[in-house]
Amino acid sequence: MQKIIIVGAGEVGLHLANVLSENPKNAISILENDEVQAMIADQESNVVVVRADGSSAKALEHAGINKCDYFLAMTWDDRANLIACSLAKALGASKTIARIHDQTYVDHSVIDYNLHFGIDALVNPESLCAMEIVQPIRNQLRFVMEIYAQGKIEVELLQIEDGSKLKGLYIHELKMDSSLRIAYVQRGNEIVVATAHTRLFVDDILIFFGEPSALRAYEKKYFRKTFSQNRSIVLCGASEIARCIIRLLERKHYKVRLIESSEQKCKEFAELFPSLTILQGSPTSHRLLEEERIGEADYFIACSVSDEENVMACLQANKLGAKHVQVVLNKSDHEDALFSLAEAMNLQSIVSPRVVTQKRISQYLSKDPVQKLGTVGDMDVQIIEVTINNGCIGQSRMISQVGAPEKCVFVSLLRGEEVLVPKADEKLQVGDKLLCLACGEKMEELIERFYPKPKLTQFFFQKEGSRNARIA
Repeated sequence: MQKIIIVGAGEVGLHLANVLSENPKNAISILENDEVQAMIADQESNVVVVRADGSSAKALEHAGINKCDYFLAMTWDDRANLIACSLAKALGASKTIARIHDQTYVDHSVIDYNLHFGIDALVNPESLCAMEIVQPIRNQLRFVMEIYAQGKIEVELLQIEDGSKLKGLYIHELKMDSSLRIAYVQRGNEIVVATAHTRLFVDDILIFFGEPSALRAYEKKYFRKTFSQNRSIVLCGASEIARCIIRLLERKHYKVRLIESSEQKCKEFAELFPSLTILQGSPTSHRLLEEERIGEADYFIACSVSDEENVMACLQANKLGAKHVQVVLNKSDHEDALFSLAEAMNLQSIVSPRVVTQKRISQYLSKDPVQKLGTVGDMDVQIIEVTINNGCIGQSRMISQVGAPEKCVFVSLLRGEEVLVPKADEKLQVGDKLLCLACGEKMEELIERFYPKPKLTQFFFQKEGSRNARIA
């Protein structure tokens, strides 16, 4: 039995408790200081709810913190969460996770906040929402690598142009640094797994990955321009989620516009993002959206703190012909109603802070050594993370001895804080995390190279529901 204590019974904490309690191996307790919220949590969940201050040492001792496997501080107050986690760790909790909003606590240039407060992981719901929203906009593999490899390994999509020195060559003839790899070659609608005998033709798009300086040097020498696509993106609402989205899209080939009714918030965002186009006005105004040609936007994202405003803005955008409409759902009370309208509103995705937070924390709590992180664009290529645990077939073996199945590629190796480009003679150690790419039909074979147990693959092959919109 796994003992889990959650502090805070708001939207995020209560949803987290309800999902985690579905596992009979979890014993969940909620600590909530507010009398009304504690009563609501008691009525809407089947877990133990205690009215108590989660940042009180006595309350934590009474809750059995010394036997706690996971302590999750999920209140709206960053400081309360940090204090609660610090106390919980000092009193014997095995693992602590804090919900935070202020990005200050992620900056470890002066002090490591995780180490100082005894926190094993920090979770920012707004940042997680932004990442979920941005994934369809940006190249998925490049995006995952930025988050996963912390900038130590980069991914680029580079196109072979007429007149290129690489035209007609085989990959084994390319003079590349040992830290560079080509994972796949996209040729029209076909995806070719790169091998030494793959020949390159004009218009081929190569998926390169490797050490940043080596990759930039190779790109400068053999490619005139990076393959990219200009896209028009409209954000409605100057929220914290919008702020995170803008930071993730600060690239020249993205044209981002923000619509916000508050003059004060417009000024605030203008100071933060001088190059951002900001329109002051109501995001629900049909006239304003029509004048701004919202129907020509590639992506329309309603991300204000008001669900009602978000829904109305999406209705207007859909009516005007926006190609891809996404909405942020802040309150669980609106979930059923929004799903019933999803098809009529042409919603491609519904993103919820409570759901993305629950998913991330479930990953931290998961004992499964294999995690699916996403897909590469529209291709049938999965991004898989394999953790090398005791008992793993790959433990203490060189990567060349494990070997990647046909149509699979090892992209990066995370060892503690060190990120490496996997090399044939690299010996895998317990705790290593190996990032892999696998074509759909080869995913099971890849997993069995490390963990030949059928139950590990069942999760990946369940059919998705038939809903038009996905909730994340």
